[in-house]
Amino acid sequence: MTHEYVESRLMKAGLPYLQDQAGLWRKEADGTYTDGGRYSPKSLGAAGAHDLAPNPVRGGFGTAWQKLGLKHPKTELAADLSNIDDFVKDVFHELRAKGLNLK
Repeated sequence: MTHEYVESRLMKAGLPYLQDQAGLWRKEADGTYTDGGRYSPKSLGAAGAHDLAPNPVRGGFGTAWQKLGLKHPKTELAADLSNIDDFVKDVFHELRAKGLNLK
């Protein structure tokens, strides 16, 4: 639920779900694109809302944020999500500090 909430807030702030950039999509040997095959973005400018939202499978942000030069949010998310808006504020603060233009 956290992933979807953060992702939707980032999209409302103007970030697309995914960035459509060359080199992010996996191709087969014949040059066709694979179903759902996508590489992790190597730069913040190549990342979309989906890429920047926490991933519960990886345990939050995992190393994805670190690889993009981002610091994890200072707010530790409460188990009952009661502080999710504070968590999102931290996410936005870090992304803006690194140059993303969010509404």
